[in-house]
Formats: sequence, structure tokens, C-alpha cells
Amino acid sequence: MENFSLPGDAQLQNLVRELSAKLLEKGWRMVTAESCTGGWIAKCCTDQAGSSAWFERGYVTYSNDSKVELLGVDWAVLDGAGAVSREVARKMAQQGRRRAGYAAPVRRSKGAEIAAACGQLGGDQR
Repeated sequence: MENFSLPGDAQLQNLVRELSAKLLEKGWRMVTAESCTGGWIAKCCTDQAGSSAWFERGYVTYSNDSKVELLGVDWAVLDGAGAVSREVARKMAQQGRRRAGYAAPVRRSKGAEIAAACGQLGGDQR
């Protein structure tokens, strides 16, 4: 996994403003499937006035059980690759879109993956 640090609140709000303009321009909608960010990205999206025009929904799936139950991520992927792996993040993004009614591949929906090891117990470095 690449070395990546999450932006601060002000930075994320600025990124969301830029993203929302592009989503509106293209007529696309956004779905989030978050884990270690705990809904932070969805919150920043819905803080924007008019976000209902481009923000569809968000899933907060912090535990592995919730990734399986809410998003349908396969236990084999979680056990094999690890919860903070690129593979799991990709499955979360794909399944979030699919469960929101945007079966991939779809021209009008895009997904992005963010995976990080967070929390006071630490995390693995995959």
C-alpha cells in the first residue's frame, strides 16, 4: 500500500468542493464506502449546500463483520488480503456502487479507494 496521509478537515472540505463541481458537471453521483474514516468523507460531502444533487449515500463499515453484512465483501478477501488492503478497499468501492444501484462498470458512477491502518490498537502494514 502506498504511503498516504489523510488531509485535515479544511483540506478535505476544499477537495469535496472541487469534486462536487466535477460531479455536477458530468451528471455523476457519489457513493462512499468507508472504514477507518468512520463516515468523515460522507459528512464532509453532506456539509456542502446542494449535495443532494450529487451525493447518493454512504456506508460506514468499520468492522469486518459490517464489510461482509452491509457491502458483501467476501470473508476470503478479508482474511487473505487483510482489512486495510487495496483489494478490500476496491471491493468496498465496487460493492458500495453496486448496492446503491450503480452496477459496475457504469459510465455515470466512479469509485475511489482509500485504505489505511488506523486506531489505537495499531494496524498491519499491508
